[in-house]
Amino acid sequence: MRVGQYVWLDEPYGEIGPLRIAKRYYGQPKPYSIVERTRQFALEIIAFTRIVREAGWRSLSEQLFNAGTSIGANMSEAQQAESRRDFIHKTRISAKEAKETRYWLSLCRDSPHLPHTNGLYEESDAMNAILATIIARAILNDPKRKRS
Repeated sequence: MRVGQYVWLDEPYGEIGPLRIAKRYYGQPKPYSIVERTRQFALEIIAFTRIVREAGWRSLSEQLFNAGTSIGANMSEAQQAESRRDFIHKTRISAKEAKETRYWLSLCRDSPHLPHTNGLYEESDAMNAILATIIARAILNDPKRKRS
């Protein structure tokens, strides 16, 4: 069954057994909006952390869940910032959470005992680059910034 940009499948996931997992529907372009992209990433993290938790790694799944879902929440909040400084601050928080998410995903990617990330690490890497660019441009385009 196709739901939005996801295809829900009931099939085995490696050695973990049959689970209902979300897989990105290939052929659809990534959303241009960082808020929508981080929201879709959070949905993928939710599905993946369920797999990690059911594989017996509860603490890691909670850390990954908290960091991975807060990226979008902070970016959504940044859209309602009261000033450019507030926007930069909230976006930096989102970038920190993205880096933490990337760390947890790197553990999953590199450990033979954990489920494979299925492209989530690469997406988190891309998100880190996008957030760094957003922050840099917001700082550079600040009319109050002192120019030398």
